[in-house]
Amino acid sequence: MSGRPKNTDSAETLARIDSAIRAEVIERPSEFSLRSVSRRAGVGVATINYYFAGRDGLLQHALRGHQKRSEAFVLESLQLWSKEDGPLVFLEKVVRRFFRFCLEEVPFQRLAEELITKQDPVGLEVAVWRGQAIQRIAGFVKQTDENQLEVHGFVDSITSLSVRYAQMNGERRAELFGQPLSNEEVEELLARMVRRIGNGYGFS
Repeated sequence: MSGRPKNTDSAETLARIDSAIRAEVIERPSEFSLRSVSRRAGVGVATINYYFAGRDGLLQHALRGHQKRSEAFVLESLQLWSKEDGPLVFLEKVVRRFFRFCLEEVPFQRLAEELITKQDPVGLEVAVWRGQAIQRIAGFVKQTDENQLEVHGFVDSITSLSVRYAQMNGERRAELFGQPLSNEEVEELLARMVRRIGNGYGFS
């Protein structure tokens, strides 16, 4: 890329930009722009363009960061598997952790949905990865080859609900549940769903 701005090879500069992108997505998603990121990072717009080639590049970078954190979450969650506990206890633990993870990642999950809707290549990568992650978790839960599709659908549904509930404010939760449930109460609701539906499928 021609016209390289000064200090573009600085690891410190890139770290400041990365931190600024994350902060802007979390705090001011509706005002996210090259200029807002450059102001927060304390660098020129030309430097931002050098690294990310425009606003779309910034958003894709933010989404890739979310995907890396999601991949780490899945790997950590798979470590919770225990033959002694069984698939139902495992899934409840994963869903509880996933809901808490969703609460921390709400702006990035909304960004993912936006880019998926726009058929953005990075958004589509995330969509494919999500399906693979659900398949991996379902593989730990399924007890027979016969119930593999049921388990996959179950895990897909409960994780989708976790994302949806995490994004709801108190007013929206009150409309849906009849009262503005706290995050802790929503987590317990999801855990009860896992136990009730899992027992209905005969998971042990």
